[in-house]
Amino acid sequence: MALWNYSEAIDTRRGPEHTNYGQWRPLGKVIDTSDAYSWNVTLPDLPGSANPQIIYILPGDIIIGISSRVTTGTYGMDYRGMSDPWTAWAISDKPQDRGRLVWLKDYPAPSGDIGLTFGPLDPINRVWTMAEAETFQWRGFSVDNGNQLWGPTNIEMRDMQYFSSGSGAGQRAVAAYGNLYTQGYGGEIFCIETAHGDLLWTYNDTYNGLQSPWGYLPILLGAIADGKVYAFNNEHSPNSPLYRGYMVHCINATTGEGIWKMDGWAGTIGGHGVSTCVLADGFFVYYNFYDNAVYSVGKGPSETKVAASPAVTSEGSSVLITGTVMDISAGTKQSEQSARFPGGVPAVSDESMSDWMEYVYMQKPRPTDVTGVTVTINVLDSNNNHRTIGTTTADADGFFSFDWQPDIPGKFTVYATFAGSESYWPSHAVTAFTVDAAPAATAEPTPVPASAADLYFLPMSIVTIVAIIVIGLVLILMLRKR
Repeated sequence: MALWNYSEAIDTRRGPEHTNYGQWRPLGKVIDTSDAYSWNVTLPDLPGSANPQIIYILPGDIIIGISSRVTTGTYGMDYRGMSDPWTAWAISDKPQDRGRLVWLKDYPAPSGDIGLTFGPLDPINRVWTMAEAETFQWRGFSVDNGNQLWGPTNIEMRDMQYFSSGSGAGQRAVAAYGNLYTQGYGGEIFCIETAHGDLLWTYNDTYNGLQSPWGYLPILLGAIADGKVYAFNNEHSPNSPLYRGYMVHCINATTGEGIWKMDGWAGTIGGHGVSTCVLADGFFVYYNFYDNAVYSVGKGPSETKVAASPAVTSEGSSVLITGTVMDISAGTKQSEQSARFPGGVPAVSDESMSDWMEYVYMQKPRPTDVTGVTVTINVLDSNNNHRTIGTTTADADGFFSFDWQPDIPGKFTVYATFAGSESYWPSHAVTAFTVDAAPAATAEPTPVPASAADLYFLPMSIVTIVAIIVIGLVLILMLRKR
């Protein structure tokens, strides 16, 4: 057994430098690659009913294989059946004893003409798996000694789970986080813990009623990463027009709870159930057959704007703080989206995201129960104290407002912060306003005390004047009578 190392076969490349070094270009060349082997070891005898073949490799650790007729994946009816007994073995791939036989075992074939197919190997619990093609149940075996650890499982599944893909009998699954995640035409994903074979959860949010003949739509795995399972509704040889209601699913890998799902006939080659999606750098990319478009789903940037009115106010008056939080992802700048949303696409809550994305990018009706994101309002006051004055939630237009009465005069710097979510990266904006101190109150004048003249002379003068006037009037009347 030998390991031929591509990196040692220099002449097979296009050139020795830069990107040329990574391009396989042996055409038209005569190249001696006999020295490109990293190692070469002699193996012990591996007896059995068929030529040995490798099934699993944990590089630098162990290699597991078989010497019998056992299907390594799904199979058609002409491949049913298996050797009885069937033989499996393990060889060390550790540098210090590479090629050493670790174990070799004969296993009895299942009764009732049941066929076994190989499933994934879980490097965390060091378990390799096999599925019973006709019963859909699973078994687990030890990587280190070959012993059967558990199984067959006793999980209730729909009859259509016989097909985990369009390729034939047998189950397709993926190992991650110490679990086995299965797919199938039964419309369910099963999560099986690989150490003991216990069923942890079942996801079956795939019911489509009478929109298709399936009821529960076939669901196939796309990718597993970041604690999430990405899956798609798809099938072998779909009719045209395509059935409605097929979805892209994002599922919590630990609990089995749905995180989001969106309209989409996507993600896999329906016949073989093999993923065609790409998951890298935090973005999930897939092709949607419904609208002939490529989608890239991931955490997007946001933009916050804020203003305060009035910019100058007086002490004791309120200030209205307003602003917006918008989605500025690359998709919002496409021709269609920029035309439909000339003022920008509002950022919305995680709970509203699935329906909102269908509205923005798939021309679905605008949802009526959308909620926006939470915005925190902080100020730096005239005493240089930074403090939070409240929070508010933006609406479906991305607009938020917050009414506040400043408690001291002076200049205030306002910070509106969206802390981010599972859907958006955080953003913030800054504005300012000034509070003028209220003017000092005008003091009332102090009354002047009355003098002796005011108290006595002025009243007597008035009485004297009045008496003279009265006497004058009497004299005038007497003269007229004469």
